[in-house]
Amino acid sequence: MVKLHTTPYKNDAAMGTFLQNRNGEKYFVHAAGNEGFTGYFLAGLTNGKGVALFVNSDDGHVLLELINSVALVYDWKGFRKPEQITTVPVNETLCSKYIGEYILDGWLSEIEKGKDGLYLWTDGITSKMYFTSTTDFRNIELGGTKTFTFDNAGKVTGYSNTINSRLRATGQKITNLDTLKPRPGQSGVLGRHLLETKNYDKAIDFLSQGIESQPSDSLLIRDLAHSYLFKGDFAKAIELYQQYLKRGHTGNELSESLKNDFEYFRKAGFDHSVIKKASGILSL
Repeated sequence: MVKLHTTPYKNDAAMGTFLQNRNGEKYFVHAAGNEGFTGYFLAGLTNGKGVALFVNSDDGHVLLELINSVALVYDWKGFRKPEQITTVPVNETLCSKYIGEYILDGWLSEIEKGKDGLYLWTDGITSKMYFTSTTDFRNIELGGTKTFTFDNAGKVTGYSNTINSRLRATGQKITNLDTLKPRPGQSGVLGRHLLETKNYDKAIDFLSQGIESQPSDSLLIRDLAHSYLFKGDFAKAIELYQQYLKRGHTGNELSESLKNDFEYFRKAGFDHSVIKKASGILSL
């Protein structure tokens, strides 16, 4: 039975596991994930090597780093060795030029300032930027080398992403939402991120753009309502909440979703008074 479960059925996929060949040795592997945790196991078919890892995080990128660290300590061949890089300081004037929203191969991202430097956010992952020159940076979680591009006037126009010496994509800094063509769902993902980081005006811009291209997505309307609520436009927020609640297939479906969202914002330290006021008017 074990042999059957580790015999490839198609390509590298077996019955419930996947096969890898590392330095001539075969391993069977599988990842795990649910809200609040991710995991990964890897074991050799014949060499006695193996490791099982779990982390209390939705971000599983650290698992690959942990596997490579185990392989380094126990001298397993065929795994990546940690790469040593040298970072350089970047002055505040140049850093301020990098801050903003970008689109790279249809994926939306934001570069934002943190307490200890700049961070790149994309698709739910916030990753610290480590500069190897004044224009090149690396991210532990995202991989690759990214390089900022400039126009003749020295204005930042975007950044490129190179992985294993191969240029994968070149992105643009977003200046005009009217011509923006992100992948489906990306406007909502970035809009929610901007909402949760209390950048309400930009959240409204991206969520509104998303509604134009995906008018049937009720979550965009919900998050747009949140943005107006916390920005201080209470009347507009209530109007949008009522639109959102009318889209439910059952009486309580979206009401429960909205109550859960309000609870999230309460715990996250958003204005309790406007949440309570909106909940009362909406009979939640």
